[in-house]
Parts: sequence; C-alpha cells; structure tokens
Amino acid sequence: TACRTEVAEQFSAQGVRLGATWVFTCSRLAYWKRIDRMIRALQVARRLGDDCQLLVAGSGVEEQRLRALARELRVENDVVWLGAVDHEAIWQVMHVADVFIITNDVTNRCNPLYEAICAGLPIVSVKDPSTADLLRHEENALLAEKDDTESLGRFLHRLSTDPKLAR
Repeated sequence: TACRTEVAEQFSAQGVRLGATWVFTCSRLAYWKRIDRMIRALQVARRLGDDCQLLVAGSGVEEQRLRALARELRVENDVVWLGAVDHEAIWQVMHVADVFIITNDVTNRCNPLYEAICAGLPIVSVKDPSTADLLRHEENALLAEKDDTESLGRFLHRLSTDPKLAR
C-alpha cells in the first residue's frame, strides 16, 4: 500500500526492505525489555527461510550490546534500528507492520501493546501474568515461555507464512 511505501521510504536509510515481513517493536533499549530475545527469534525465522526484518523503535544503553548480538547471530542486516521515533511515526509503522513483538521480563502490559492491538497487528509475546487476561495463546496472540526463543521464532515464521493465522 502507499502507506507502507511511505514508511519504507522514510526509513530506507536504516535499511528497511519493502518486500520483507516487518516485525515491529518499540521500547527503550534497557536490559529488562529483552530485545535480545527478539533478535534470537528473528534468527530462527530467518533460518526457516523467512524474509523478515525486526524494526526496533527506541534507544538506550543496551543498543551497542544488541547490535553486537545481531552481528554475532548474522542477522545485523535484518535488524533495523529506527532510533528514537516520535509517536506519530510509531503509529504509522504500526499500521503497516506485519507483526508486533514484545518480550519484556517485568511486564508486557503497556501502551505499545494496547496500540498494537488497536492497529490490528498479530502479536508474538511471552507468557506473562500481567497479560494473562488480555493475551490468549492461539486465540489473539502467540505466546512462548520467556526464554524459548526457538518458539518465538517459529511463531514469527507461522505468521509470515500463514496469512489466515495473521488475520
């Protein structure tokens, strides 16, 4: 769509590929946000043959460590660091992304999750008591155990290869 093209053009300098499946997250880059789980899940989805990218909106003290992890896992070209992005741009990306992912340690019940739900995005997350009344596995989200990045990656693969499930 034109909106997706606009987003791809807006973030082309960061390496967004128009034809890829866009897995989106927005978060401060702090350890407890566990962006590392997302990068490991991305590696699994790429290993399964998916042309997907993890679009990370946010900045923080963990960025260099996370970039190093992406290099180590050989997915550095598939992780797009959008940096600090204003709310309007976040909302724009949410409306054209393919999947929203959130894997925090402490709580996943936060505004970005609500916004992803409002945008109609399929959600991949971790099992979390704070969202137990909101997210139900295979009903309105795909949920893995907190450190099961293999399952998180397989869920990304399922969503990128099964449009009916993604809807």
